[in-house]
Amino acid sequence: MIDLLRATTRVSFSMVTTMISSIAKNKLLAIIIGPVGLGVYSQVQSVLTLLSTVLPVGSLGMVNSISSLHQKESYNQIASLLRFFFIRNIVLSLLVCLLIFVFSDFLSGILFRDLIINSVILSICIAVPLNVIFNFIEIYLKGIRRIELYVSFSILNSVFSLLITIPLVVFYGISGVLLAIPLTFIFGISVGVYIISKNNLVLKQSDKEEVSKDLIRNVYVMGLGGFLTMFMQHLSLLIILYL
Repeated sequence: MIDLLRATTRVSFSMVTTMISSIAKNKLLAIIIGPVGLGVYSQVQSVLTLLSTVLPVGSLGMVNSISSLHQKESYNQIASLLRFFFIRNIVLSLLVCLLIFVFSDFLSGILFRDLIINSVILSICIAVPLNVIFNFIEIYLKGIRRIELYVSFSILNSVFSLLITIPLVVFYGISGVLLAIPLTFIFGISVGVYIISKNNLVLKQSDKEEVSKDLIRNVYVMGLGGFLTMFMQHLSLLIILYL
């Protein structure tokens, strides 16, 4: 009971820190680059948030499966599972980037009210695969139930996202905002790798194992319900925002 209370408190503190950081960032961006610049930033973030409900595919199912395998100390299976879905999600994210690039003119007019420029498309295309890698770190930390590490990871990313974004915006305006988005993911990935390495959580496979079809199916089935719910919520908000 005490452990559950501690975990809940830590997660709540992480959520509050993230929220405060986000509010502070938006307020400062509105002051520095004005409502138009803040609007562009918010729209890019909305698109990335929508895509994050799709990618990584099977994220919720992976968390549950990794948690179950971790209890059984099936580390080879965890490594195989992560590798299987990581490769496919990276390939899928690159295909999404290709589609965004091909239909950039259409997205410019529909989603961004013709405010978008090539640098915006480039920022999104770089951020999408980086976001997938970032989310896999979150999935792993959640799956092995190292809540204290996940909370530290989340808080550090929230704080440094603010510290990275504001100086870039001061010196480069809207271009700085677009540059800060992929840089924030790069920093987050670096922090995640450091946390995993420092705590000896790097998975080392003694033998390569094939991921069972039942496990793959379970990951997809578990993730499908959560994906549909989150996707429809974010899509509805996105449609309302741009009406």
